[in-house]
Amino acid sequence: MQVKLWGIRGSCPAPLKRKEFQEKMKKIIYSVYQICKDHPNYGIQEVVDTIPSPYKKTLGGNTTCIEVYHEKSKLIFDMGTGLRLLGKEIVKQDSPDKELHILITHTHWDHIQGWPFFAPAFDPNYTIQFYSAIKDLESRLEAQQQSTHFPVSLGEMKSKKKFRFLKKEEVLHINPFQISTLQLIHPGRCSAYKISVSDKTFIFATDTELSPEKDAPERKAYLPFFQNADLVVLDAQYSLKEAESSKGWGHTGMLTAVDYAQEWGIKNLILTHHDPEHDDMQIYSLFQEAREYLKSISKAPSLRLYLAREGDIYNV
Repeated sequence: MQVKLWGIRGSCPAPLKRKEFQEKMKKIIYSVYQICKDHPNYGIQEVVDTIPSPYKKTLGGNTTCIEVYHEKSKLIFDMGTGLRLLGKEIVKQDSPDKELHILITHTHWDHIQGWPFFAPAFDPNYTIQFYSAIKDLESRLEAQQQSTHFPVSLGEMKSKKKFRFLKKEEVLHINPFQISTLQLIHPGRCSAYKISVSDKTFIFATDTELSPEKDAPERKAYLPFFQNADLVVLDAQYSLKEAESSKGWGHTGMLTAVDYAQEWGIKNLILTHHDPEHDDMQIYSLFQEAREYLKSISKAPSLRLYLAREGDIYNV
């Protein structure tokens, strides 16, 4: 099973700002100067490989969208602006299998705003099956594409569209994937998805507010769902200070996400849903703090931490 991140921002898209780009360029130039000074025999590629990752790469500015694939089967989770890029790739690949499966966590704009730009949705050869715990998902998508908001209606998108409502604790099977859900703490409700193939488990749990309190009820309530998962993509939008001042908004502080993952026995954790107010260096700084925190709570942590970055692929 492979997991690819197509969108990793929360709330709204966050393109790289001019000032941030210029700061990255300064750091790259300084790094190149130091590398060439210390290693005068390095070639161009060796110099590029030695530049610190935060300087030469961007985290990405698209909102939430994740692709899970195993052999010839594919699942899509959420339809943030990252879905546009995924749609272009699907059309380019031109697979003979024209049935797509999209699972929706909730319908806040940053999780559906890429749908009107999803190329396969305009092709009558594609059948798109939606799954969610939202009874009126179709009407919500129709509302997003009323003429006052978008020039093309849902009905004018020529693909065949089907909607499947998921009941509480229902276990779903799509090709090789076994899928179960969990209702998360978020305004308007949000679903987490657990995907199992053979003996491997991946969980997508964006947009949830985990309390830092040690006696928080979700610590035990969520344990059976998350326990010992191989890979989890988990909301970690805020610093602890921001999480404290944003109670009720439905998002988690990065250190709190690490704390829960360690307690639940998660093996690999991807921290996602980056705040649009944070530039890359701020997010890397929070991530470094999270890594240091993990060391402080466990001398030999089995948990491995990763920072969600657009385009990255993980093997489960």
